[in-house]
Amino acid sequence: MLYQRVNEQGQHVGPPAPLPEAVRGASDEVLADLNAYFDHQALLQLGLLGAGFLPVPPEPPPEPEPEPKRITRIGFMQRIPTPKRIAIRVAAKTEPIIEDFLDLLSATDLIELDHPDTLMGVQYLVMQGLLTQAEAEAVLE
Repeated sequence: MLYQRVNEQGQHVGPPAPLPEAVRGASDEVLADLNAYFDHQALLQLGLLGAGFLPVPPEPPPEPEPEPKRITRIGFMQRIPTPKRIAIRVAAKTEPIIEDFLDLLSATDLIELDHPDTLMGVQYLVMQGLLTQAEAEAVLE
């Protein structure tokens, strides 16, 4: 645990750090005002005259990364209406970007709905008029 050294006026002195060995094990109450509990001469020799130490709460752990939204490949494809799915396959025969997107989808068992490749691929289908924006949002929800 880290402690913030303070002077007699309660002002912070330096960055938080581990306690000096001479005062380790003392209670937080004692550490807050060493002058009240230790001999003046001893504190002077230790370089702690007028010093106190306040515990610094540890940083909270970082928020865990959200789990990616995943769906099976067939579940993903079934979200696209059948006539649209067929039109996408036909377009893939002459449109390399759509062909590549379908290849990416077929290369995995689980589709990450929030993955940049998925988002860009679905948006490209909208740009090509193969899906409406509402259909794209339904596919990705």
